Amino acid sequence: MSDSTITNKGSFIVSTDACETCNHGYSLSQIVFSGYDKTISSKIESFFITNKTDCLLESVTIEIEYLTTESAQLHKRYERIAYPIPAGETRKIDIRTWDKQNSFYYYLSVKPRRQATPFMVRITPLSCTLRSSSPQP
Repeated sequence: MSDSTITNKGSFIVSTDACETCNHGYSLSQIVFSGYDKTISSKIESFFITNKTDCLLESVTIEIEYLTTESAQLHKRYERIAYPIPAGETRKIDIRTWDKQNSFYYYLSVKPRRQATPFMVRITPLSCTLRSSSPQP
């Protein structure tokens, strides 16, 4: 797809395949992920998203890659998070875990007493939808 920016009623999409002159001057690097956590018994994964743009972040599509502590891939999935985050603000996000059998724990979480496999995570934003305070042409 050659168009990397789609405008609709003041909203526009920023995507990773964009050129330097596209995206109304916005970059996916302005959407920051931090504070990931998943304990062994948790049915959810939590992390924070900070919107460093001057627009409302309406949604973000991410790739989540789960890795062993030796960086071998365990699993990969994609999530669309439709949770509005105002400009300059941070929100805690909870999603259902990929670990249905409660066999894995995030390596920076509390180490469980029972046998379990630690994992690392890599979250990559693929696209986001921003809404400016004034309508786009």
